Amino acid sequence: MAEELMTAERIEAGRTYLAALNELGFRPEGAMWSVRANEPETLELSLFSALVDRIGTGAIFDALFKAYEGAKTPRSFDPWLVGLYSPNQLFFKAIAGYPFEHLNSREGVAFLMIQGKEYEMRGQSVRIPESEIVRLVQPDWVYRVPEGDRSSPSIEIVRRWKRFEQMVREAA
Repeated sequence: MAEELMTAERIEAGRTYLAALNELGFRPEGAMWSVRANEPETLELSLFSALVDRIGTGAIFDALFKAYEGAKTPRSFDPWLVGLYSPNQLFFKAIAGYPFEHLNSREGVAFLMIQGKEYEMRGQSVRIPESEIVRLVQPDWVYRVPEGDRSSPSIEIVRRWKRFEQMVREAA
């Protein structure tokens, strides 16, 4: 499945897209392609950023689309393929610091994220899973792995975001 999903052109398009975002001032802590197991239509460029918590996904997606419409990011990359993850989400925590460099390029890694609800039962917290999501990542799909225990100071995160917003506005 991985060979059918990922092409050299798609890898390069992601690399070019990330370089454009970096030029604009948005540098996610981590970036890689991922897909849900047996669901090729869920292929996405997963971006991991503390900005998700500070700014919100709606504002980030608005800016990503404005950058695309203003030709500040490459036309070869569709922003509909982006997924955003905060340091507080399970996928970010699972990926953070993962040693992809030790894997054979043909090995894939599956990250299981159980979503559900927590209930209080006899003084203990019990988690009831409602769904399981498995995202697959191949080592050659990884551009940057986020570091798990390192967080950017809030002021720096906001400064980078303001620069990104300004650069996007200039494109309009």
